[in-house]
Amino acid sequence: MNLDERVMELALQNQCCAQVVMRIGLELSGKENPDMIKAVKGLCYGVSGQHLCGALSAAACVLSLYESEEFIPELADWFEEEYGSVECRDLMGVGGKNPQLCIKITTGVIDRCMEIIEERDRLPER
Repeated sequence: MNLDERVMELALQNQCCAQVVMRIGLELSGKENPDMIKAVKGLCYGVSGQHLCGALSAAACVLSLYESEEFIPELADWFEEEYGSVECRDLMGVGGKNPQLCIKITTGVIDRCMEIIEERDRLPER
């Protein structure tokens, strides 16, 4: 299953952007952590108030899991350049929810996060 299909599968299971990012980040190293998936739900919809994008926030957590937190500023800069803002309200519109755009952004940030991890050879052996 490719990344687009996996993101869509999880989204159809009512997992929000942050949960999808974290779940895929864990899966890539063969890990499961249901409590972590539950906890990052608090990052959804811009920390439930359309602030900092939940997908970006979760990707920063994934980088930390892979001992790559020094690359979080690089990820955030890429995100802002790619999407024009790091704020959910700017991306989705005030009070808005755009599932197709959110899925696109979620897939994009996972892809970039994994590129950063792989470029630095931080992906653990399975």
